[in-house]
Amino acid sequence: MPIAILSTNRPIADAHEFASLFTKKLGAILDKAPESIYVKIEDKATLARGGEHDDRVIYLHIKAVNVFNPESNVRFSAEITQYLVESIQASPDKTIIEFTPLDPNFVGKQFTTIAESLKSSQST
Repeated sequence: MPIAILSTNRPIADAHEFASLFTKKLGAILDKAPESIYVKIEDKATLARGGEHDDRVIYLHIKAVNVFNPESNVRFSAEITQYLVESIQASPDKTIIEFTPLDPNFVGKQFTTIAESLKSSQST
């Protein structure tokens, strides 16, 4: 259940449509079902890089349980950046992606934690 928060100072014409398409793309890249991915889009945000407010700055923070590792992150970064360049005209040199691994004991879902859910699914 990856959680992605995309902040950009670009206006996104149809943020709802973009969120839907981005969710599907992230699912394909991360090898996760789109139904398990949470996406928050913050367009027209106040963002700067190097003190400049060029309108193509993107900060993407993706958090997930058991998804990230140094080798995969290189591929994830390349594929996600390429998608953002194509879909919302992101500037690759002004795009940063933060991959954060989550401890399943500290993520709650469906009245319990992910760790407990994983235990239940392994015992059945």
